[in-house]
Amino acid sequence: MLSVILLYVFLFSCVWSWAQNRPDSRLDLLGLISTAAIEWGAILSLALMHFYPARVFNEAPPLSTTEVNPQHIPIIFVPSMHTSASIFNFLIWRLKKNDWYSLWPFHWKFFLNDSELLQDQLFTFISEVIEKTKAQRFRLISFGTSRPIVLKVLNRGDLKAYCDKWIAISSPLKLSSFYSFVSSPKLKKVYGDESLEAKDPDIQIVGEDDFFCQSADHFGNGKKVVVPKIGHFASLLHSSTIQHTLKELSQ
Repeated sequence: MLSVILLYVFLFSCVWSWAQNRPDSRLDLLGLISTAAIEWGAILSLALMHFYPARVFNEAPPLSTTEVNPQHIPIIFVPSMHTSASIFNFLIWRLKKNDWYSLWPFHWKFFLNDSELLQDQLFTFISEVIEKTKAQRFRLISFGTSRPIVLKVLNRGDLKAYCDKWIAISSPLKLSSFYSFVSSPKLKKVYGDESLEAKDPDIQIVGEDDFFCQSADHFGNGKKVVVPKIGHFASLLHSSTIQHTLKELSQ
């Protein structure tokens, strides 16, 4: 109970600091309290999801042509660097309910710290999905700080022609001052690669009150969907995120 209370105190402090450094902030004291509470509830909900490991769901037939039902195209879920694919459980459940048949959550090996090894792990997983499904293309949904690794992997010549849709949720292109302060050595290595190309996802879904990333500048350019009055982790659970994801995947 004490750790849960301390988590809220920490989040409230982060919101307070973020709001003080934004001259256009619309938040009063009640707004600060509710913003921290929304993010607090989202983090607790996502933490509970880790008790239910995300599993592959594949009921689509092997795909041998480019003209296929979009709901049979493999969707790969890539979590942030320090979370598991279980944070996608709610999104995966909604996709199942809407008749998507090829869902592939990816799990990081937490003992890997080198950027190239992380890229190789994700590349191997995607290659295995392509081989198993016989798909000519796939879609990818990423969350949080996995963006640099995803970008590097999708830029590899072997995969450039396969990924036709990349949806990034709360995924900064560069570290904010908050992330720079709390980030691990792994995260600093991943984001410290100077050869990182500023390629944007096909669509970015970001929270209006994402006080972890602090500014829209940290997400780069490109098409964005801003979820109002929502923070970093809460964006993953919001109904607008689900709706926009379903819309993008249906195209």
